[in-house]
Amino acid sequence: MSEMEQFEMPHGDTVTMCGGRTTWTLAGGAVALVNDAEGRTHLEVAGDLGDEGHAILTLSELSRLHDAIGALLEAAAEVAQRQVKAKPATVPPGPWDDEPDNLEWIDEATGLQCMILRGSTYHLCGYVRVPAGHPWDGLTDPYIESGVHGGLTYKGERNGEGGGWWVGFDASHSGDLLPEDLGRYTFLGMSETYRTVDYMRAECATLAAEVAEAGGAK
Repeated sequence: MSEMEQFEMPHGDTVTMCGGRTTWTLAGGAVALVNDAEGRTHLEVAGDLGDEGHAILTLSELSRLHDAIGALLEAAAEVAQRQVKAKPATVPPGPWDDEPDNLEWIDEATGLQCMILRGSTYHLCGYVRVPAGHPWDGLTDPYIESGVHGGLTYKGERNGEGGGWWVGFDASHSGDLLPEDLGRYTFLGMSETYRTVDYMRAECATLAAEVAEAGGAK
């Protein structure tokens, strides 16, 4: 689950941190410097634009944006560090040590919100948010067909991620390596495969495409 934190800064600016995304908003909300969950930094313009379509900033605002860059990146690193869970003693070292336990992003192809969370046995779970009014919105039908890894294993609301209806899947099926079980039973790991964040992210893209198609997207 992602928790939002907001801090008041000098000159009336605010810093908001949520789900790996850190936003430094200038007083008045005209311009925000954003560091997203993938580590990219960019400007977002929310206020009025000039006649030529450019944001109009004062020298003071430009100076504050310059100062904000270093502070924002440092804050984003702190948020990312807090999002990594304390690894259970039963989980041995592995590729999961270098992965986040919570990742959120917008799928480029569909514009749908996606998320990866770490499960109870240290495996990963993937989710896609269903748009309001979509045929799957609120649908709990166990027979929704999906080609995603292991099929759909979750359909429900997730209030902690901005609300809405989500569908999801997990990597705790036959043939999947569960890191916590690997530490308990030494004979595991001979044929099981650990499903990495990169793997789960690709599967989320597949699920997002299915959600979009079911909603009538071409």
